[in-house]
Amino acid sequence: MADSYAAQTWVDRNVGVIGVALFAETSESWAELDLKREARRREAAEPFPSRFAQLPL
Repeated sequence: MADSYAAQTWVDRNVGVIGVALFAETSESWAELDLKREARRREAAEPFPSRFAQLPL
């Protein structure tokens, strides 16, 4: 461990530890995805869940 890269640059803790981050690729921006999600939510909405509209009070 004394000759490791970690010991020569920082500290010799975490020798042999490899960190990885994975991200899904998409060609659409977050704004486009949010618009599509909102459109699907609106299309699936039930305007009158109890079959009839509520009377105004």
